[in-house]
Amino acid sequence: MANYTTIKAEENREKCEKLIELEISSDEIGKYRAKALRRMAEQVDLPGFRKGHVPEKIIVEKMGEVSVLEEAINSWLKEAVPEILQKDAPEAIALPRVEVTKAVPGNPVNLALKIPLRPKLVLPDYKELAKENNRKKEQPKSVTEKEIDEAILRLRQYAARAVNPENKEELKEEELPPLNDQFAEAVGGGKTVADLKERIRKDLAAENEIKAKEKNRLAIIDAILKKTDGNLPDVLIEHEIDKMEAEFESDVERMGLKVGDYLKQAKKTREDLLRDWRPTAEKRSKVNLILAEIKQKEKITPDPKEVEHETEHILEHHKDAKKENVEAYVERMLSNQKTFEWLESQG
Repeated sequence: MANYTTIKAEENREKCEKLIELEISSDEIGKYRAKALRRMAEQVDLPGFRKGHVPEKIIVEKMGEVSVLEEAINSWLKEAVPEILQKDAPEAIALPRVEVTKAVPGNPVNLALKIPLRPKLVLPDYKELAKENNRKKEQPKSVTEKEIDEAILRLRQYAARAVNPENKEELKEEELPPLNDQFAEAVGGGKTVADLKERIRKDLAAENEIKAKEKNRLAIIDAILKKTDGNLPDVLIEHEIDKMEAEFESDVERMGLKVGDYLKQAKKTREDLLRDWRPTAEKRSKVNLILAEIKQKEKITPDPKEVEHETEHILEHHKDAKKENVEAYVERMLSNQKTFEWLESQG
């Protein structure tokens, strides 16, 4: 059980936030300091010491007392936050923003928790809006022969570059592998050129189907979004910006670049990006809340077996992930999907 003293607790209904200022005694944080030291001993790799057997004094010298205290605070928060939310903020819809207001080794620690509360959204007649948009929804585009020919050309260019990757120039027709049954079989398109064309036609048709579905879903949710009233807590938007930043960093790294170098090339700062992302983060946050509200009102629930199957599939590829976190993510993802399917079925 978390041991702390509440100094201040105030709720701002307009901002949908609750501020809790609290103090952790030096004895309480001392318990977590010991845990932090044990964990750091397992992570620190020092010559002459086995992992997990580095003396406390050496860890403090190497990492610094402030780092040890930060680790202790984080450890305390992991255990205490769920209890604080359950007791003092049952309407919380996300984890709080935590600010360490006072932290000196050997002294009590003071924290300020800004907790996002469930906003009171006033939804329009979303069934009617879904019906209106479904009546005028866009049909998937037909696949043209030109698109099939262009896809085949890209396959031939890719095959040619695989043989000669140094050639950066635009490839001429005579440098490309001939389009025949042998080529079709080599690229996994079937036994004949006709088979290859049919496979490409099906793939492009499936892509067009997905694009049309996404466009229609966006039209439905935008129509509902425009007529939904209610404020969002800043903390919720900030959490969404954090997610966007993590996605951005992952994308940049996949391109083989460093974030700092990318920003220099783009002539932007991190602050510029965060500011640019805020409207999108606000929209994403509101959409998630709208979908959750519709799900609750219409009693939409994902199949537990489907949740379990998808969770196990993700855990197979991400061994370090916590099962409960993955399960919550899968349940939210499938719930949103089923809510969209329900909206699409209105007509």
